Amino acid sequence: MKDLNLVKGYPSTDNVWKKYYTEEALNLKVPEKTMYEYLCDCSRDYMDLVAITYFKNKITYRELFENIDSAAGQLTKLGVKQGDIVTMITSNTPETVYYIYAINMIGAISNLEYPTLNEDFIYKDIQLTQSNTVIILDVLYKKFEKILKKVKNVIVVSVSDSMKTLPRIIYNAKFKAKNDNLSSAKKSDGTAFVKAPYEKNRTAMIMHSGGTTGIPKGVELTNENINAIALQYRNSGLEYIAGETLMHSIPPFHAFGFSIGIHTPLCAGLNVIGTLKFDEEHVCKMFYKHKPNHFITGGTFSKAILRDKPESLDMSYLKTFAIGGSSVLKEDVPVLNEFLATHRSKSRLLTGYGMSEFSSAVSNERNDCHKVGSVGVPLPLVNAKVVSVEDGRELKYNEIGELCFNSPSMMKQYYKNQKATDDMTEIDSNGVKWLHTGDCGYIDEDGFIFITGRLKRIYTTMSNEALFKLFPDYVENTVREVAGVEDCAVICVKHPVRKYVPVLYYITSNSDTAELEARIKEHCLKELPEYAQPYEMYTTDSFPLTTVGKINYLELEKIHNGDE
Repeated sequence: MKDLNLVKGYPSTDNVWKKYYTEEALNLKVPEKTMYEYLCDCSRDYMDLVAITYFKNKITYRELFENIDSAAGQLTKLGVKQGDIVTMITSNTPETVYYIYAINMIGAISNLEYPTLNEDFIYKDIQLTQSNTVIILDVLYKKFEKILKKVKNVIVVSVSDSMKTLPRIIYNAKFKAKNDNLSSAKKSDGTAFVKAPYEKNRTAMIMHSGGTTGIPKGVELTNENINAIALQYRNSGLEYIAGETLMHSIPPFHAFGFSIGIHTPLCAGLNVIGTLKFDEEHVCKMFYKHKPNHFITGGTFSKAILRDKPESLDMSYLKTFAIGGSSVLKEDVPVLNEFLATHRSKSRLLTGYGMSEFSSAVSNERNDCHKVGSVGVPLPLVNAKVVSVEDGRELKYNEIGELCFNSPSMMKQYYKNQKATDDMTEIDSNGVKWLHTGDCGYIDEDGFIFITGRLKRIYTTMSNEALFKLFPDYVENTVREVAGVEDCAVICVKHPVRKYVPVLYYITSNSDTAELEARIKEHCLKELPEYAQPYEMYTTDSFPLTTVGKINYLELEKIHNGDE
């Protein structure tokens, strides 16, 4: 570890976190390759190692590339060409991996959608991106059947496609969607395809993020963005060794799910195991069945996995136990670390911080670099600063403000949304591009980042076993569109299963509130994703106000909870 003096007193100029990295890590160059090409180069010596374990099927790197070629041939036969956007509504199956890399190989763009969004949301995005081809998981087909009939090419991938023969037959007999008009995810007939040459700063993927406004936006990520994540993680001391296993419980339509859960471990020669369902029972069962060397999850799952286990349990196989930085309470960290140590794990509880706009992470902890309550230090090629919310000036160590980062994994832009892009980014006097996170926090003298809250009202909620950001402003703006609603306010209240749910208070002069609430519900079902639907509705004559005349949400929460 190097000794660095605090020369200027500002994190972005001192870069004190560099002491945790080797010179080699600090001088990494992001490869000028497509995601597919970088994976090829990284895995040349791993062809006979297992790349993906799916149920009991072990798929080697050689088979992985054969299946990617097959998917590329099928896409080419359907007319997909360089620059086209292919929409994907899938989960953690091997076919998702094949198609993402096949799309990338031929120079097209994969647009990964949240399956929990409603039909109208998905179809609007299909129209916006002019997607002529949609790839969808069979168990999701019925939900989106109406809009899929409007799409030129639909490829149905099945949960069973990569199962071994007997379980595949059993699954297909019970569940497989049947429609003679649909293409299926099967080996191509040898249709020739052309590998698109690398082009700097070309969009490779579109992920979706609510950002700081709550309005879903497409985040354009380039090949360099995604490769920068894999490059840094492979060279930042996480001890990934080819042939080891990595299990994650993050869906692929999250940037973290693909960048950290798929691309990075595959580029490191690891055996990737992704959970197909995202509930505690399934994740715990998978964890103890596969005994992974590296595990990436959320706070809820981490506590479930370490709950009620005997002292005789041997977890010496576990080298990395990583979770999202805001997913676990500070007071739980020593308890979980004691459990890991007692059961002979080589890992501590490791946290990190990131956003879809950064292709996933910009900071993380390692077993030899951690501090309780923090979300780690910036990755080797990342710079960080904290700025004043009032005037934008850079703050010094331990001063709380808005966190901003410069990173090679920073998004290209929001898809067809220049205003939102400009609102999130800043070019400083030295020409350096920074992205404003909307998160408040500080950086200490050792370079560790601490999150203290949000600039805006943002909560997390669970829906269909997935975690989402919940934006009360977004719900309010939607409800105000309903005729008869004079004003409204949304508070988020704690829920035993869903974390937080939105509760609507509205003002109206209509005497028939039942009819109005029916119209509010109908409008919300059309315009809002499932997780943002008002959980409860109440009428009120007025709202508590602050001294400057704005709605006092804290007081409204107290009134709702009966505290006043």
